[in-house]
Amino acid sequence: MQSQKEIEAIYFKQPLYRKLILNSFNTQLLVDFFHYQDKVEGFNPKLNENTTFKVHFSKPYKNNSVSSDPAAYYPGIYMFELICLRNEFTLTYFFEIIKEEKNSNIEYSLVKIGQTPSLADLEFSRLDKYVRLIEKKWIRELKKAIGLAANGIGIGSFVYIRRVFENLIEVKRKEQITSSLWDEVKYQSSKMDEKILLLRDNLPSILVSNRKIYSIVSKGIHELSEQECLEYFPIMQDAIILILEEDYRKKQESERLIEMEANINKIHQNLKNYE
Repeated sequence: MQSQKEIEAIYFKQPLYRKLILNSFNTQLLVDFFHYQDKVEGFNPKLNENTTFKVHFSKPYKNNSVSSDPAAYYPGIYMFELICLRNEFTLTYFFEIIKEEKNSNIEYSLVKIGQTPSLADLEFSRLDKYVRLIEKKWIRELKKAIGLAANGIGIGSFVYIRRVFENLIEVKRKEQITSSLWDEVKYQSSKMDEKILLLRDNLPSILVSNRKIYSIVSKGIHELSEQECLEYFPIMQDAIILILEEDYRKKQESERLIEMEANINKIHQNLKNYE
């Protein structure tokens, strides 16, 4: 059985029209996906936070038949719904199994052909709470990246997402540049994964621990294929969200401390007035 995270990725990460090729190595994925009717975690724009959804496989959309035998999944369109357990908000998906002949062999693929709300709309809602942490220009570029990726445009989406990521790293550099221990010369001559290590005190630990992944930022865009860009896109997006989420948490904590100090001072002043 595929893990919950792999199932969630198909619903919440896989862009429209991108083929998930089904071969002897991942035929089981098809069986598991169609028979998975447990719970998944994903973003609910009505609550503006991640919630738990129940997977509901409505029925074949075009009189297709489904069984536990992978060979019995016929080409056609199938509808799924994810229903939030907290407010019954529903996400609706349409998937198509496509059968093609390739070099005298039959190839099957699973393609997401429809989703409402769209993947882009879900992600746009998710970004609303970060508008005070990042310049409007970069929010716009991040939304462009997400919109392109949601429609299966790899290279274009990766150009934008990489620019946003690089900007956030540059912001972190500026925050540390006044430190007496900072080595600007070393930083400027470093690759992206090395820069992340140098900024480790100001970045999420999970990003630092997995910094080697972000060496892809140092590659020229001409070195990456459309498919590679789509595969790398979620990694870059997750890194950006990690950075923004940590900054958001720190800002909330700072605001709470300021509010608490103001309330304490107010109470202290009131007590003095009674003396």
